[in-house]
Amino acid sequence: AQESVPEGFVIETVATGLSEPIALAFTPDGELLIGQRGGTIRVVVDDALLPEPFAELEVLTLGEGGLLGLAVANDFATNRFVYAFATVSDDEQQIIRLRDADGVGVERTVIRGGLPTTGSVHNGGGLRMGPDGMLYFAIGDTGDPELSQQMHTFAGKVCRITPDGEVPTDNPFTTPTGAPRAVYALGFRNPFRFCFDPAGRLFVGDVGSSGDTRREEINDVMAGGNYGWPLVEGFGDPTTDPALRDPLIAYVEEGSSIAGCTAYHAVS
Repeated sequence: AQESVPEGFVIETVATGLSEPIALAFTPDGELLIGQRGGTIRVVVDDALLPEPFAELEVLTLGEGGLLGLAVANDFATNRFVYAFATVSDDEQQIIRLRDADGVGVERTVIRGGLPTTGSVHNGGGLRMGPDGMLYFAIGDTGDPELSQQMHTFAGKVCRITPDGEVPTDNPFTTPTGAPRAVYALGFRNPFRFCFDPAGRLFVGDVGSSGDTRREEINDVMAGGNYGWPLVEGFGDPTTDPALRDPLIAYVEEGSSIAGCTAYHAVS
């Protein structure tokens, strides 16, 4: 980890004793939820890790699987909803809605099941509530690059659903019968993390491949966009396929994959 930070920033330890902390989400009142890959969600309040977990999920931790993403509802103050993205078997991932039911346990509702995985590779796992009140999630190509360009699967896609798991009518793609699809953008290899800026701009980090052509990407994602994988990685030739969108940033020299994303606006 880089120990030097820009002027005005500091590195602080807020919790210790965790096991594979992989996902973070803040509630509006400042509590920090930490998802551990093994399925336990811990809570930090006032820089203290609470002894009791918020929830414990049964997940498959084979390879890259497990509890991979957390999101907090925009209206958390009224409904207390927390969302988790989890690998639950070698052929299924789920989005699970959790709610602390006033001291009688955590209610659990699977709002999206059957999400693709091979259990161990390119599971994706990005999960966030957008400023528009919709729930966004991302899934990798599950080890089969060709799926990223195929619309019959969520593999290699960023998707957009309602907080109840339904498909918004204003999503950019439709089925052959005209019904809206959950797919929001396509052409990703392994979109493990993404974030929104305050204006609603969506930045997606796509983990690169290996070899001489590998590129790590940060994509400025728009509705209906095709970000190229596996047709192109990094910056492509616009004369060969002008419909494909280039990343905002692509790099290889640093050698580190995209593992987190935060949009920061300096305050003058």
